[in-house]
Amino acid sequence: MNPAISTSSVRSLLECYIRAKDQNQPDLIFDCFAADAELTFDIATDAIDFPRSVTGAAAIAKTLVADFGERFDRCRTYYVCAAPEVDADGICTMPWLVAMRQKDNGSLRFGRGEYRWRIARMGDGSDRIVGLHIAIERMDTIDDPGSVRLRSLQDTLNYPWLTPAELVSHGALQIPPITPAKTALIVMHYQTDILGLFPSVAPDLIANTRTLCDAARSKGVCVYFANLRFSPGYPEVSPLNKNGQGIKRLGLFVEDRIAPELGQTADEPLIVAHRASVFFGTDLEARLSARGVDSLIMVGIASTGVVLSSVAYASDADFRLYTVKDCCYDPDQVVHEHLFSTAFDSRTTVLSLADALLLLA
Repeated sequence: MNPAISTSSVRSLLECYIRAKDQNQPDLIFDCFAADAELTFDIATDAIDFPRSVTGAAAIAKTLVADFGERFDRCRTYYVCAAPEVDADGICTMPWLVAMRQKDNGSLRFGRGEYRWRIARMGDGSDRIVGLHIAIERMDTIDDPGSVRLRSLQDTLNYPWLTPAELVSHGALQIPPITPAKTALIVMHYQTDILGLFPSVAPDLIANTRTLCDAARSKGVCVYFANLRFSPGYPEVSPLNKNGQGIKRLGLFVEDRIAPELGQTADEPLIVAHRASVFFGTDLEARLSARGVDSLIMVGIASTGVVLSSVAYASDADFRLYTVKDCCYDPDQVVHEHLFSTAFDSRTTVLSLADALLLLA
């Protein structure tokens, strides 16, 4: 570490930047950036845009504070580290998270990436930021009427310094951490026939679950899809199976497919089941065992059907389980709420989508 630049000085500069950006105070930029500082971006998502490069404190103040503040408010940016460290060249890097509200539609925006700061001693003896590179890896959009999720998320995270351990332990909710290589996301019955039965809620469910799938992919968590499917004539349906006979009468699940909006990739398996549970009569458990998976994130439609049946089996099979409530649905909302507060709560760690994104951050 360069002895000329102390940890306390770096911390002060970075906290000044946070106050400027999050509190929409562009004048503070001049207290922490050099007049000719350079700002560059590396953006790996189409969900947000910035110019690729900006030069000068005045232009940085406009880009990161004034223009930013026209699009977003209630912003909190978190440094994911216990304390900043700067090397002999004045370079300081750290992951970041952001949670904020998009002004035009009220949605929660939750993003992550990395900061790379370059700090130098000025001629007047003060330390200033002379360069900042912002890598934006993800920027998710979550429907959030009344900013309830945003408020809950921000109220439970230490600001602005957030240690990695706190990402999986916040507020009253203790979230067991995952090992990505040993975790799978199981997306159950997100198929066109089922979604067609619930047109009023399907767009939000698909949007939430696509966000979850992308976060899992980015984290290195394998994604499995599971569909209910039958051959023409329904030879797989027993005359003794009341649920199966009802499906047969409706003529569903013969030619439908995974919702294309979820972006299934070539290496993401499709498990085909003939019963409510995604495990009954399938090779899903064998596939998971072969990959060394011991933890499952489970979402599906409907809560009283595939989710209940599959969670019960997976719990008995000793998987560590998570369910994401915002990615599950049942037309009987009373029973849906009851399941998540009883049977699912006793067998799984119940997460909101925001919680799940923290888990996968």
